[in-house]
Amino acid sequence: MSLYFMDTSAVVKRFHNEVGSTWVKMLFAASASGPNVSGNTVYMSVLSLVEVPAALAILERTQQISIQLRDELYQAFTAFYQTQLDFMRNKDFAFTRAS
Repeated sequence: MSLYFMDTSAVVKRFHNEVGSTWVKMLFAASASGPNVSGNTVYMSVLSLVEVPAALAILERTQQISIQLRDELYQAFTAFYQTQLDFMRNKDFAFTRAS
């Protein structure tokens, strides 16, 4: 069984094609059937719930994607994180202290 932590940039690659997207999509596809079936578990920080929409907004503002595509990717992300991701809770003392 493999455990993976995806930072925000990796999660964005799951939805927006860019360098590294193929590998990320393969990893997510391997975990899509659930951690006990595929052997993989994928985690992301709860911070990504804010950072992914912000990254999609940047892609739209810089005209790399349309407003419509931004909204579609956001909806796909929302559905995806509710069903296929586990969250790492940021309770680490250093993280709390830094905030």
